[in-house]
Amino acid sequence: VEAGSVLRHQVALLSPLSDERQVLRTTMLPSLIEVLQYNTRRKQPDAAIFEIGKTYHPAGNDQSALPDEPLTIAIALQGKQPVRGPLDPVQSVDFFTLKGIVTTLLERLGIKNVQYVTAGYPWLHPGRSAVLMYENEQIGYLGAIHPEVADRWDLHDPYYAELQVESLNRFARPDLKVQAIPRFPASDRDLAVLLPATTPVGDVMNSIQSIGGELLETVSLFDIYQGEQVPAGSKSVALTLIYRDPQRTLTDEEVACAHEKIVSYIVERYGAELRK
Repeated sequence: VEAGSVLRHQVALLSPLSDERQVLRTTMLPSLIEVLQYNTRRKQPDAAIFEIGKTYHPAGNDQSALPDEPLTIAIALQGKQPVRGPLDPVQSVDFFTLKGIVTTLLERLGIKNVQYVTAGYPWLHPGRSAVLMYENEQIGYLGAIHPEVADRWDLHDPYYAELQVESLNRFARPDLKVQAIPRFPASDRDLAVLLPATTPVGDVMNSIQSIGGELLETVSLFDIYQGEQVPAGSKSVALTLIYRDPQRTLTDEEVACAHEKIVSYIVERYGAELRK
């Protein structure tokens, strides 16, 4: 049976508003693809969007029964996106960009070691798509939208994913905690240093997090380099430190003081050398 064929079993509306809206959606793809098309036709092809909503499926052969209405998460990408933040260089999205987003979301929920198996959805590229399997259950799918579909909608190499919320809720770890969206802005600082090649970067990051105290929200690695312009026996490590106070906006002086404390510590503790 062709993957996705069940999605062709649709719920018809008794009084549709238009000929194009005679049935309820069985996938979120039409909603997101219309947004991508709208942006593309207005010379804004770069997009990273998502929607959480219901899809609708007939409840067996009983035409009088109410349809199933599973809650679904859909993600669509197209064009170029920043590597890390809005001020960073951009790069073209691809299958691995989308896979990275989906994998990160699942791992944050405690759903790890998901299997990616060959998909057969006709609206996806046959060589750049996959079904997500977890504990022998399909929890979603992702991939490049098929070139014929993309051309018909005037899109440029778009990517799409769907995840089933019910499955995510069932498999998510029970002790999962969430935080409110911060009310106050963050202040980020990049830190590039030379370290001995044998120094574990994880140890350095753990030390930075400890020394940074309550003002340091996160420390993340975005580059390790050994090669030309780096002395033998050393490695260049680039980190991003994000400072934030949940109760107020930090001043530049407070951030500079906290950052200098961290820099002084890793220079003394690990023999780090600042790079400009």
